[in-house]
Amino acid sequence: MILVGNSLFGYSDLGMFITDTNIGTPTEIKLQDSIVDELYIKTDTSTPFSTTKETWLPSTVIKAPFIDDLHGGNMNLAGLTITELRFKRRKIDSLEWLHFATIPFDPKQNIYEVIDRMIESYEEYEYAITPYSTGIEGDYKTAQIEATFDDCFIFDKNNNYKLMYNFELSEIPYNIPSSQIETLGSKFPIIVYNSDLNYRSSSIKCMLVSDRTILDGSVISGKDEKILRTNIMAFLTNKKPKIIKDASGNFIMILVSNPKIVPNNSLNGLIYDLSFDFIEIGDSFDEQTLINADLLDIEV
Repeated sequence: MILVGNSLFGYSDLGMFITDTNIGTPTEIKLQDSIVDELYIKTDTSTPFSTTKETWLPSTVIKAPFIDDLHGGNMNLAGLTITELRFKRRKIDSLEWLHFATIPFDPKQNIYEVIDRMIESYEEYEYAITPYSTGIEGDYKTAQIEATFDDCFIFDKNNNYKLMYNFELSEIPYNIPSSQIETLGSKFPIIVYNSDLNYRSSSIKCMLVSDRTILDGSVISGKDEKILRTNIMAFLTNKKPKIIKDASGNFIMILVSNPKIVPNNSLNGLIYDLSFDFIEIGDSFDEQTLINADLLDIEV
């Protein structure tokens, strides 16, 4: 390799060649007769050379800050072998983390992807990823997002349905059972709350439209509409807990009752309208409650 007018790193305003050399993924690095503040290697060579220290990125191979040790990973786990990565989330104003996903760690893999459906609209969240080994968690690497979305979704850990066409959400009463006692010695009644019950209930109506019909625009796919009806009714009638969330910020763990489909005769009966009632059954923000309801699976 010939460098003409280039610095050691291959960059110069006067250089004839600006060439990054691919050396593959290093497995061993030897430093000798030098003073090194930090060692940083990444696979992405598209960014220009800079002496500014970078944070850990998906393209990072090693970042060794040489602070009290020679570790070169992106997370500190006291020298233990990392067996899995844990993904956690909390609301920005909360101190309690919810562990929502676990992925086995692969040292050859640079990018991991997880899907988190259990977030409210108009909320700010902090996400964290932490290495784990033999009962010990490492440092948290965090990022913040603000969540907003349109329409309404009903889902569990394996299914997710978007309810958007002709959508109607009925009133949402907060059910707090009480007894009213009227006495002769008082102008006003005595209200007695019989328990700690405090739960929401409501009903939903919408039009079911398959993805194929939406994509085709002017043509209704009768086959896809039938598949959608079959699948969503099997989902709604399985008597298992679900989560319902909408664009306004509602986020409720529910059981469904009285699901019903009615053919929309103005569309030749090929598209159906859906309706169902629901009742809140648990704390949708409690990790153990979500696990017990089989809505969260964080085991490897």
